Amino acid sequence: MIDSIKLAIDVFPKTISNIEDKDVLKYLKSRCRDFPEEVLNSGFLPAFLFYLSKSNICVMIDFLDYLNSNSESKFDKFDKNESKQTIAYTIFTALVIYFLEKTELKDKLGLNDLSKLCPNNNNSESAKKLEEILNGLYFNSSIVTILSKNYLLTLKRLAEAIINV
Repeated sequence: MIDSIKLAIDVFPKTISNIEDKDVLKYLKSRCRDFPEEVLNSGFLPAFLFYLSKSNICVMIDFLDYLNSNSESKFDKFDKNESKQTIAYTIFTALVIYFLEKTELKDKLGLNDLSKLCPNNNNSESAKKLEEILNGLYFNSSIVTILSKNYLLTLKRLAEAIINV
């Protein structure tokens, strides 16, 4: 069983150390606050799909790889022309998937080989991968909601405590 609170505490500093833009930090703080409430109101899958739709999926996958690495260098693949809100959605969605990858449900959720999700590679392959992930979340949404609660609330509290913009 994963310690979701410890996972959030470990990943959050690495995440925000890559954000120098105050607006992106402000928007990320909003995403951390809003997502748990959206999960309660709409369900995990609709909330996740909304955030995913607002994200740059290819950059999100690169950011996930960065979070999973031992690299201490800065992540520099955010597009300077991308909207600051899109960057915040991308970062937060990566944080959600980062958690889901660490659970025992990873294979059931279709979270292996996420590079296929990037539409730059192949739109058909991307659509199939998205369908696999959404079906996994649909059939396991109750468990995912319960497992992610402490992680999401910890991210929210960390954002409120650390991000002062």
